[in-house]
Amino acid sequence: MRWLTPILLAACSSGAADRVPPKAPNTELIVGTFERRPPDGTTVARFQGDGTVTIAHDAATLDRKNLAVGSYKLDGAQLTLSYTSGEMCKPSETGTRS
Repeated sequence: MRWLTPILLAACSSGAADRVPPKAPNTELIVGTFERRPPDGTTVARFQGDGTVTIAHDAATLDRKNLAVGSYKLDGAQLTLSYTSGEMCKPSETGTRS
């Protein structure tokens, strides 16, 4: 049975398959549509590659009855939103989230 130990250790050693791929930059990870669903409520936010953001109550109202429309800027992990229209915020109101 002593001969099994080296075989088991060799089979469990880390190799290329164990490597974690590098994380994409935040500027790429934020692009897309994200939804919050019940039980926490509903909201949908679409971040586009051109720096614009649109927020609505749900996916069905996105682009038809927006809560906020504006732009976003990422500086490292800090996200700054500036809204130009929508029901949720006054025009040109800025919010920062780190």
